[in-house]
Formats: sequence, C-alpha cells, structure tokens
Amino acid sequence: MPVLLSLCALYIVVGYILSKRVNTASDFLVAGRSLPVIVVSFTIAATHFGGGVFVGGIEWGVEKGVWPGAYAGIGLGLTCFISAIIAGKFREIADGITPPDFIEHRYGHSKFLRGYHAIVYILGTVAIIACQFMAFGSMASAFGISYKTAVLLGTVVVIIYTYMAGMWGVAITDFIQLGMCILFIPIIAVLGGQIIAAEHSVTIGDLLSQPF
Repeated sequence: MPVLLSLCALYIVVGYILSKRVNTASDFLVAGRSLPVIVVSFTIAATHFGGGVFVGGIEWGVEKGVWPGAYAGIGLGLTCFISAIIAGKFREIADGITPPDFIEHRYGHSKFLRGYHAIVYILGTVAIIACQFMAFGSMASAFGISYKTAVLLGTVVVIIYTYMAGMWGVAITDFIQLGMCILFIPIIAVLGGQIIAAEHSVTIGDLLSQPF
C-alpha cells in the first residue's frame, strides 16, 4: 500500500509543478500546443493501453488463455501504427483535427450528426473513464484497500492533478504511467511465466501454442 499511496502523491506533486505552466485557457486545454512529440505519442498510447488492456485483458488471459487476453492489446497496437501513417493524410484532406471536423467536412453543417456524435462521444468517454477507475480499484484492492475506497482515491487524485495542470497534468502523468508499464510489464510477464511453469509444469511455449 505505501507504494500505491506514494504514486498517488507523486501524481499530485507533478500536477502542482506543472500548474506553473498554465497561464491561459490554451495552456489548460491543449498544453499551449507545445507538448513534445514523444509525450503526445505516449499520451495517445496510454489512452489505448489503459485498464481495459492491462487489467481486463490480463484477467481474460488467465481465464481463456494467453492469446485471447493479448488480442485487444495487439489490435490496439496495430491501430496506433496505422494511425501514425494515415492520420496526417486524413487531416490534410478534411482540413481538421478532431472527429467532428471530419464529419463536418464530409456531411456539411448537419446539426443532427453533430448532436449525435456529441452524445456518442460523451457516452464513450464516460465508459472509458469508468473503466480506468474500475481497473484502479481492482489493482489497489490487491494492496489491501477496499474496492470502493480505491475507486474514490483514484478519482480524487485524477481530479486534483487535472484541475491544477489541465492537459499538461494529463499528458505528463500518462507519460510516466506508460513508461512504467513498458519497463515493468515484460519483467512481470517473464516472472509470471516462470512461476506458472514451476507450479503447473507448463512451459511458455505450451501457453503460446494455443491461439484460440
């Protein structure tokens, strides 16, 4: 539990430090449009590889097998690479950045479509955010914290650093979190495979040989 609480405190401290960069609405909403490419890339990747992949996917892998648990991560990884290749072309064609820009370019000033997209976007965003808090609650419960308390703690921490630093806080904490995932998940995967092999007489090759 001390590790978890230390991470929460770290994110709040990061939010406080980054709050000094926020002087205008542009700084708060889009980080002054000055985020480094590597930070933007990590933020986008962290948005894809959230609790659904790292918690839900792992749980699904335990229940159904390694490959079923990995399919979501593989698919999302491919979409990141594909987006990196074609997103610029779409932006040039539609002369826009956000999905509403593309819809307006393709279908014109349709109030129905813009309203429909806004509703779908809000519902999707709420579901994604809820998934992250649920994942945090599931992980934190392993440290002896009750699920509800953990969800509340995660919600409060995110609200605090977002309130203080806006997009700067979101982007940099995403960068930190994904960096830790890249560093530690391969180590955990290897150690987990060794434990499974030792306790159940199953090799990693046996686990990977069943794609469905």
